[in-house]
Amino acid sequence: MNQAALSRPLEWLAQAASLDRPARALATVTARRHGPLVAAARGRPLGHPVHPAFTDLPIGFWTSATVLDLVGGRGSSNAARHLIGWGVLTALPTVATGLADAPTLSTRKQRVMAVHAAANLAATGGYAASWALRRRGRDTTGVLVGLGAAAVASVGGYLGGWLTMGQEPRPRRRSGGSAGDDRELAAEAVVEALAGRQVATAESCTAGRIASALATVPGAIDFFAGTLVGYQDEVKRDQLGVRAESVYSSQAVEEMVRGACRLFDVPAAVATSGVVGDEPEDGVAPGTVFIATAVDGVVNARRHRFDGAPEERCEQAATQALRDLALDLAAT
Repeated sequence: MNQAALSRPLEWLAQAASLDRPARALATVTARRHGPLVAAARGRPLGHPVHPAFTDLPIGFWTSATVLDLVGGRGSSNAARHLIGWGVLTALPTVATGLADAPTLSTRKQRVMAVHAAANLAATGGYAASWALRRRGRDTTGVLVGLGAAAVASVGGYLGGWLTMGQEPRPRRRSGGSAGDDRELAAEAVVEALAGRQVATAESCTAGRIASALATVPGAIDFFAGTLVGYQDEVKRDQLGVRAESVYSSQAVEEMVRGACRLFDVPAAVATSGVVGDEPEDGVAPGTVFIATAVDGVVNARRHRFDGAPEERCEQAATQALRDLALDLAAT
């Protein structure tokens, strides 16, 4: 069996929109919590997730119990029962750290996570039943139930290994794909980096293209707060609080992105303003676009230059804005 065949079930799960409801339910448990306990559960103080390390505890206890069941003989039944009990107890913090990580996953990985969580919950329940049976002296039945739980836990472990180490399946861009494909992939990168945060956009020259890309990512209702498309200068000044002398400037997009964060009450936003037409504006050359991002109060503004017809410049600017936002989100 080749690698493609092994990954096919994961690709199916990652694309199964029917899993969105349970996946969102699990992700929202800690999505809006940002206290020290959640930060610790996500491994922020260490700089990496702690959930994979916690999984070693129940897996180690349960695997040791299985070995004793298979080769240890009757004299090891008491030790096996204790190992299974410790595995069930250590599964509790393991579940907590897994739930803490859930909002940081992309929509596709959250779908796989929902099945991973269900398998591990079933395995934990099976091991708890095995412990109870053994405690009542029904060792043979307890061993059989434990072996069944081990099989289910193996499925959960396989899915968990992919969540930790695997590359997320993505729709593959066809040869000669459109610029819209690039924008969609850039939007997915933003969602993957949001880590439970909500985002908004304030657009001028891109005319809603950024918002459109974000809104078409599955589960957008959970992370996309909204957009303000202000093509006229007065809209930018009245609605977003732009005070810069020229709306075609880094200062203007910095004020726009801060205004979007205030307007939609979100910690992350991106704003665009520039000249995508063929004539200069306020001394700014055609194809010049200013892009600003805001992530947790930190604002970055960049100046880009795009070639091609006005439509192509709009598309390139929207894709670049999403890439800039994904980059700054990932840096936090």
